[in-house]
Amino acid sequence: MFIGVQWGFPILFNLAGLWALLGLVLAYSIRYRPVQAAGPRGSLIEPAALPFAAISFCCTTIYGGIVAFMTLYALERGISNPGVYFSVFAVAVIVVRPIAGMLYDRLGLRVVMVPGLLLVTLSMLILGLSHHPALFLVSGIFMGLGFGATQPTLQAMAITVVDPQRRGTATATLTLGADFGIGTGAMLLGLIAQTVGYATMYLYSTAGGIIALILYIWYEYHTAGSDESGVRVDSQ
Repeated sequence: MFIGVQWGFPILFNLAGLWALLGLVLAYSIRYRPVQAAGPRGSLIEPAALPFAAISFCCTTIYGGIVAFMTLYALERGISNPGVYFSVFAVAVIVVRPIAGMLYDRLGLRVVMVPGLLLVTLSMLILGLSHHPALFLVSGIFMGLGFGATQPTLQAMAITVVDPQRRGTATATLTLGADFGIGTGAMLLGLIAQTVGYATMYLYSTAGGIIALILYIWYEYHTAGSDESGVRVDSQ
């Protein structure tokens, strides 16, 4: 956003294209151990990953509303540089991801998912009620912490509960849920904003985090005691 404002959007998109090209070059340098192909009967959707895709959908619906309308909402609140929200969001994501990974490995899924989803919900509550730039930034930090903790954890779980040859399909299923959530959030929350305004729209967005938390609790309840729950179970 800073680059777009300072040097124009053509420069911004050109730089984004160069970064994508760099990613393509780096991807070709990756070496991995081949796995057995799933075979011609492999489904395009991995059913075991659908619970995680549903949770991701709820979270990214919120994110779609942030990406689409944050600039307009910040200007409405008198914040001249909306890009600072995404800056603190990005820093929070970078900080929390290694910590969330360590907690997931040592303590299981619940320790990461429950606080993460609560932070996502709380961030939208703060954003909808904020009238001060400091609260605006706090919302960005909480959203970054919650989003950065939950999304990689969902991906880790999606590939854990399937056979190695289905990991690509599981990842695609999860990503489909996330992408669909961003698009749905931008359209649905846009319609809501036209009726009630941006602040109330973000308050309504808390429903996405609440539903995601309910879905997670439902998933854990139905997988309690199994390896799929991601929670360590005492063998005794």
